[in-house]
Amino acid sequence: MPHLQIRRPPVIVQGTSVGLDVHALSVVAHGIDEETGKIARARLCPDYGEVLGWLGQLRAPVRVTPAMPRTWPGCCGWVRSPK
Repeated sequence: MPHLQIRRPPVIVQGTSVGLDVHALSVVAHGIDEETGKIARARLCPDYGEVLGWLGQLRAPVRVTPAMPRTWPGCCGWVRSPK
């Protein structure tokens, strides 16, 4: 039986991956810069402008995964970049 080699495609690491834990009184955010491994952490007010301002400080492209209750409907819509 021939020996099979599995070839995996190269992984391109760029930008920042972010997790947001959204609650009525606070947003806890953690991000990892995929190139440097640097961790960014913040506890923010549940204000769209404050959260977007923090996300804007991170290395682009920024990919966000929110964990939220129904207190912030449409969160994914306002996080999208206008670019």
